[in-house]
Amino acid sequence: MARIRHRVIFRRWGRAMIGVDPGMRETGLVLINDAGDVINAMVVERSKTQSEPAYVREVLVAIGEYWSGLAPDARQIAVEGVVAPNPHLGLTNPNSAIRTGVIYGAILGAYPDVITVEPGGNGSSDPYSYPVDIQPPRPGMSGKDWKRHLRSAYDVALRAKKLQRLELV
Repeated sequence: MARIRHRVIFRRWGRAMIGVDPGMRETGLVLINDAGDVINAMVVERSKTQSEPAYVREVLVAIGEYWSGLAPDARQIAVEGVVAPNPHLGLTNPNSAIRTGVIYGAILGAYPDVITVEPGGNGSSDPYSYPVDIQPPRPGMSGKDWKRHLRSAYDVALRAKKLQRLELV
C-alpha cells in the first residue's frame, strides 16, 4: 500500500486547479485556488512491494478525493507531461519514462479534459519561494525533500491557470 503524506489547509477558493506531478515512485498533488493559495497537498508514495496497477489505482483514488470534493463548475486538473529519454540530458533509462507514462496515461484516461503542462522547470525555483505549506520540512534542506513533488505539482497548476488566461488550452 502506498504511503500518503498530506496536510489539509482549509481556505475559501473560487475555481480550483488540481496540479499533478506524476511519478513512478511518488506522485505529488496540489489543490490551489484562483489566487494560487495551496488548499490541500499530498504525495502518494509507492511502497517497495506495491504492484504498479495498485499504485496507479491509489493515485487515481487520491485525485478523485480532490475532484469529488469540488463543485463540477469549479474544478480543473493539470498534469505534467513526460520527458522522453534523451542521452544529451542524462536521461537514458527508458524504464523511468515508461513507468511515469503509465501514471500520466491513467490520469488522461480518467480525466479527458485534463490540461497537459510541458515538463521542464516545474518545482525548480528556490524551495523557500513557494507557499510555506510546500516548502522543505526542515530549514536548510535542499530541493531534494519529499515536498519537491508538491512544488512541481504547484508549478504545474499555476502554469495551467496561466495557459487558460492566455486561452491556449
